[in-house]
Amino acid sequence: MFERFTGGRKKSNNPFDEFNGPYSQLIQAIENTQYYINKGNSSAAVSAFQKAADKYTESGELVAGLIDYQIENEQHQVAYDSLQNIQQTYGVFYDLAEYFSVDLRDIKKPTSAYLETLKGLLLAEMGKPRVAIKAFDTALALDGGCTAAWVGKGQALLALDDCQEALQVFEAALSTDWHAVDAWVGKGDALLYLGGMEEALEAYSTALELNELDVGANLKRALCLYALGQFQEAQNDIDSYLEVDEENALAWYVQSLILDKFGQNHTSRIARNKAIAIDATIVADPMIEFLVHCSEIFPPGCGQMTASPDNNAIPDSPSAAAPSTETATPRVFNPDGVRTPENGGSKEITPQAERRTRKPIPYKRSSKEQIDEEPRGFACVAGMEDLKDELTKSVIQPLRNPEKYKKFKVSIPNGILFFGPPGCGKTFIVRKLAEEIGYHFIEVHHSSIGSSYQHGTVQNIAAKFQEAINHAPTIIFFDEIEGMVPKRENLSSSESHRQEEINEFLTQLNNASKHNVLVVGATNQPDLIDSAIMRSGRMDRRIYIPPPDHEARKALFKIGLTNRPHADDIDFNKLAELTENYASSDISLIVEEAARSAVDLDADEIDMEILLWRINESNSSLVKSQIAIYERFKHLER
Repeated sequence: MFERFTGGRKKSNNPFDEFNGPYSQLIQAIENTQYYINKGNSSAAVSAFQKAADKYTESGELVAGLIDYQIENEQHQVAYDSLQNIQQTYGVFYDLAEYFSVDLRDIKKPTSAYLETLKGLLLAEMGKPRVAIKAFDTALALDGGCTAAWVGKGQALLALDDCQEALQVFEAALSTDWHAVDAWVGKGDALLYLGGMEEALEAYSTALELNELDVGANLKRALCLYALGQFQEAQNDIDSYLEVDEENALAWYVQSLILDKFGQNHTSRIARNKAIAIDATIVADPMIEFLVHCSEIFPPGCGQMTASPDNNAIPDSPSAAAPSTETATPRVFNPDGVRTPENGGSKEITPQAERRTRKPIPYKRSSKEQIDEEPRGFACVAGMEDLKDELTKSVIQPLRNPEKYKKFKVSIPNGILFFGPPGCGKTFIVRKLAEEIGYHFIEVHHSSIGSSYQHGTVQNIAAKFQEAINHAPTIIFFDEIEGMVPKRENLSSSESHRQEEINEFLTQLNNASKHNVLVVGATNQPDLIDSAIMRSGRMDRRIYIPPPDHEARKALFKIGLTNRPHADDIDFNKLAELTENYASSDISLIVEEAARSAVDLDADEIDMEILLWRINESNSSLVKSQIAIYERFKHLER
């Protein structure tokens, strides 16, 4: 979908440089325009703005290629940050156009809708369908005829299993462009889930008539054909799909089910084994479970094989059972007692009754959309019981039961400062805190919001807080916060603009809790943070993140050795005892070095002797005097 929307990226040596050239020149032209406006030099300002307009057009033509390239390289967060910055820069350009009374309405709306649609597609690619829907809605508010935004929203709704609304959205997409292949495929997906096999088949067939190269539609149409008992047609579609993609477990498993119907038991087993070899979990796929259920309607060997024996799928075996020459008459699955010709009822079955007999098929999520069944929140944090207890009492309980705390005039936390030595998991802990309380999580680095033009950083700070408000309840996390809010008395005269940035952060911090936003900062250097940040009502809760305790160190060794060959008699208690006051990163390094040593020694596994040797050769990155400084900071006056 993303590649279709962008039109595919033109091959180039470096798409980033290709985009960054005109984009950097656009920023420079904007800065020059602002400079000349402030100096009162109108003619120079107009000239600079005209150059900005040229670079705006040139960079706009390259945005999609840049984002597509970053996604190809799995730089999703980088791509998202790029889009945010581009939107902000274009916003400044639009403001300047308004200043010069240049009417850009015909350009601004479609361009803004285009960028929001890109953002929505990117968020969907990142496995964030709810946030993606908001971006698509913003795009559609700007341009209701944006077919890609309608289709993207429909796909995001499918990811949330809201297939009835998704169906309506895909219909809206087709009303803007009847020839939109992705809209037809999406409509087919929604109908497939809702049990409308014939309608889904029609949608996929239309998509293939519009674009016969859409092999994904071949596979989905094959599912419908199989469920409807049209095995030969399903076989043809599966063959077409496997010519392009031989590594799809679902396709091979469906192939095996079809071959069963043709009585080709041997080749069916080969196909099934190939599917399981690709993905051992395929047998539990909801779609396979549904199709196996459909298989009970049609007896084995009921199909009619017309393809040649050396068909693309799997070569026929001489020992395979001969296919039946009879074509099956599809029978209606009848779990609800609907009377059919088979049980003595009328030959006519109304469409409504037929729809009721079909079992809805759960939408098949992509790997990025799979519900995470792994432990979440503090269940992922081994040991550190004192820390988890402090967070529970001072943060989680007040946020979960605000009325109880308000009753006793106990303040709800507005901001928290995590401090402690480097490499001890501050970022990990705050992520798990967000999971524990079910908050949206936004991570901000000072380098990501810095801007080269006037007031740009201030606007970026405001934009990040607004993003947090839009997704509330949210934890907005500022890593290395001392870089964002340094002590003002330490600023030089050339850094006077930093005063404005600190003031903006304080303003946003003051209002955060009103919008259900919790601000968390992390630092290794708490003494460098401006004291105003830690006053009452701001970031007034200090939480020390110490080096991992005994249980946490045991867990770190166990996690590090997971999926690495190691002896069964590892004494994890002994390893934890020997690494007191080691940072989490130190322990990860010890395990990594132990693994390298095992390779160098040509050992079969990592044993206790190798681990003890690596510990003996390693020193903690922390010293007791450094830890003592953090301990003292806990008790300093605010």
